[in-house]
Amino acid sequence: MNAAEHQSLLAQLAHADDELRRLAVARTSLLPADEAIPLLVERLGDASWRVRKAAVERLGALPERASAVGPLLGAIADGGDAGRRNAALEALVACGRLAVPGLVDALASPDVDVRKQAVDVLGTIGDARAEAALERSLGDADANVRAAAADALAALGGGVRTAALQAHAADDPEPLVRLAALRSLVRLEAPVPFATIESALADPTLAAAAYAALGQCGEPAAQGAILKGLVARRASLRDAASRAATCGVARAAAGEAEALAERVREFAAAHGQIAEEASERLLAASAQERLERIQFAALLRAPETARALIQAGTDATVAAAARAALARLGPALTRALGDAWPQLSAVERAFACSALAGPHAAGTAEAMLRTALLDASAEVRAAAARAIAECASAPVLGALFSRLEHEDERSAQDAAEDETDALIAAIVQLAERDGSEAVDAAIELIEARLLRGGERARLAGARLLAQLARRADAARVQSLLSDANAAVRRKAVDAIARLGASGEELLHVALADEAPSVRAACAAIVAQQGAPGADEDLATLAQDRDERVRVATMSALALRAQLPDAREHCFGLLLAGLRGGGVEALAALGSLQRIGGPEAAAIAARALHSSEPELVERAAACIGAHGGAALRGELIELLAHSAWPVRARAARELASQRAAAAVPKLHERLAVERDEFVRDALLAALASLEA
Repeated sequence: MNAAEHQSLLAQLAHADDELRRLAVARTSLLPADEAIPLLVERLGDASWRVRKAAVERLGALPERASAVGPLLGAIADGGDAGRRNAALEALVACGRLAVPGLVDALASPDVDVRKQAVDVLGTIGDARAEAALERSLGDADANVRAAAADALAALGGGVRTAALQAHAADDPEPLVRLAALRSLVRLEAPVPFATIESALADPTLAAAAYAALGQCGEPAAQGAILKGLVARRASLRDAASRAATCGVARAAAGEAEALAERVREFAAAHGQIAEEASERLLAASAQERLERIQFAALLRAPETARALIQAGTDATVAAAARAALARLGPALTRALGDAWPQLSAVERAFACSALAGPHAAGTAEAMLRTALLDASAEVRAAAARAIAECASAPVLGALFSRLEHEDERSAQDAAEDETDALIAAIVQLAERDGSEAVDAAIELIEARLLRGGERARLAGARLLAQLARRADAARVQSLLSDANAAVRRKAVDAIARLGASGEELLHVALADEAPSVRAACAAIVAQQGAPGADEDLATLAQDRDERVRVATMSALALRAQLPDAREHCFGLLLAGLRGGGVEALAALGSLQRIGGPEAAAIAARALHSSEPELVERAAACIGAHGGAALRGELIELLAHSAWPVRARAARELASQRAAAAVPKLHERLAVERDEFVRDALLAALASLEA
């Protein structure tokens, strides 16, 4: 940087325009670190949060960022500017483990705020080298520092020595510190002596944390305290005790765990309000609490919790846990569901069906699912079909086909693709799981109940044959190829793929079909099967009058190119597809990326001069993955492309290639780049390459 550029940079850092100051912050990467650091620390107090954010990011990306720790600690001590102090804290966190030595030194500062903030940052960084220093801070004269040190030690994770935390949990004069120490021991999953917990249980401030610690105490006396807590007067303590019960069972050895679980269940059975309240707490739980409430309900195995578990299970984030908890009810599940069924919403009935699937479901469960196949809600019928596939056997095939038979009777408003998909998937799963006789039965039902029906029924039959057809079913597939409905003929092509050599003639019939969707479907099969004449067929499809067929062919060529003797021919067709532009060229570039290798990258480079930015970006991705150093110059040139997605892609690909030679060009582009997204990509690339 010459003198004029240097003065310009300093002037822009003090400019009234926020955007100019932000851009100038990024350009400080051109300065020596000893000059850049003070300037960046000063910008941490900028009036614009965007400028402060840029300064934090730049400080965190400096190779010499350890030198920034001292000035940043000085900024923390500046109590008059909260924005600057908070930005300095962010920057210290961004400096990561390189900041640890300086932060440890700051723990001896006479300024209590600096000590407290240094402890917090060490906890956020989470470097184990700070453990001894944080232990010393547990003895700080200030209670806030001691409490922060306890929290920070927990943030270091497993392997932390817990003796000091246990000592402060037992006898620190400040309840705040005892509370922080207890919580940290819980977070570290460290055993806490019952004597420590017992004294804390008597303190209203510490009781909830003490109950949490009971779950990992391991001493026999803890079990009685947990049970007592389940009926405590305060709801918060009952809640903490339920979590302790779940934790205690999870941590105990196998035999002891079951004995403890049984003791909890017996206690709950004798105090009916426990299961009732567990249901109420589950329904009122926040998203964060819901999983642990479900785990407690699973521990209780109380039918009274079934309704609440079903309602909770409609949340996809905890559905699996709720389903597992319901399964723990065993035979009582179907009785509980039978009682609750009339009051359940359609969404809840659908989830209940999924809960009935699995090895525990038999007899009454299958009967309930058969009934659910006739539910007024398509969502419930679909869920029933999926559950039947999991827990039933081939004899239930007839009930599933009965639903598919009604496809033609349903109005467009009533038709539900999800239900049809579920029925077809269930039939295929049952047939394949139960062996060849079940497949035979399914094929016969396809012909008898579906292929002779209306359009929707025939389409369902074609979809089933596409997954179940055997070589002996060639005649059935042939009949589908002459169907009046193009969608039926399209699925027949998928069935051809299962016929092997006996399907070659049928494939050529499909190649001449009038519907583009049918011809397009042939492309992948021709490419995969590689029968004699496959190259000629692909060349014909690549010149098809319909763009959809050409696009499908471009995609299929990635499969065909796996054969060495077909590779050159495929590259020729892909090059022709690139010249076609549009979605056809995009599909060709996608295939080139999947094929890989320098030759594919060289062909993709032909698209770099396209007027379509999307093609240029896709070509850059292929070159970045497979082009290597030979085409790196092409990527560097793209940093000046008129389209922002292309510039961003070029930066990312240069970073992924570890192209250190591109660093000067990345800096040049950063100095003039105005697009925020591209700037982020350039900064990320520089951070990676300069690390």
